[in-house]
Amino acid sequence: MQIKIKSKEKYLIGVSGGSDSMFLLNKYKNQDVIVAHINYNLRPEAIFETLLVSKFCQKYNLELKILSFDSFKIKKNLQSGLRLGRYQFFEKIYKEFNCTKLLVGHHRDDFLETVFLQKKQKKIVTFWGIHKKNNLFNMEILRPFLYWRTKKQIIRICQQKKIPYLDDQSNFTGKYQRNQIRFLLEKKSDFSLFFLFLFYYLINIFKLIILKNQKKILQNWQKTGYNINFFKKIKIKSKIIFLFVNQNFDNVKLTRGKINEIINFICGKSTSGAFLLKKNNYIIKKKWKILPKSSKI
Repeated sequence: MQIKIKSKEKYLIGVSGGSDSMFLLNKYKNQDVIVAHINYNLRPEAIFETLLVSKFCQKYNLELKILSFDSFKIKKNLQSGLRLGRYQFFEKIYKEFNCTKLLVGHHRDDFLETVFLQKKQKKIVTFWGIHKKNNLFNMEILRPFLYWRTKKQIIRICQQKKIPYLDDQSNFTGKYQRNQIRFLLEKKSDFSLFFLFLFYYLINIFKLIILKNQKKILQNWQKTGYNINFFKKIKIKSKIIFLFVNQNFDNVKLTRGKINEIINFICGKSTSGAFLLKKNNYIIKKKWKILPKSSKI
């Protein structure tokens, strides 16, 4: 009988030089890792973060890849542009070194900040906060400390173990929405924050069970070739449309109003037509069936 031995993990670790990522790097420094660091060149002190990460990697003989990013070339939506550039850089290294996981230093505070950001933006969500594991840009992403470490704990351990770090000072200004939420959460007691985390953690368990059932309904609809009569019999139409759009189109912002418009389009009397989701992205209605298309036919 042949016994399968699991291949050794090779981790890519995203390290900014802040307390979260340096705590993470210190934890995994004795394993097979590649370190990725980005200097966005947005702040004069960013060079010191790059030097800190470089020095740590030299000390422990860790492979380090650095990207000097020209953030000023981004014309629209700086945060989205930085995120895209970051993950494209990570993806390149991930493939080059045949990494098995990308590790990032998100913690429990990040989870709660994301929950409150979702609520403030009134987003339709299938999951509150951040997933501990997910796949993005062809990478398996793992957040080892997401459920069991807070920012306070990480800073305390860094100070106790003399783990060097430099936290981004822009995180302490009210410039960004996430920072504003962070300031509000900092006013709450540790007990309140833990209770909030536990509350949304349990809600997510139920959400995932419900989502599994919704995906089965979507699969059954898909098997009919997205038959309109089949869709009309579905009771949770808005949930299925949300999944349908996210499965077949990229980066489409959905509001409850837009979802209702799509439902009315599908269930309307006309047997043909096209519903514009965004530029060059349509839902086509043809011969009692729905066709997701990236360009109108």
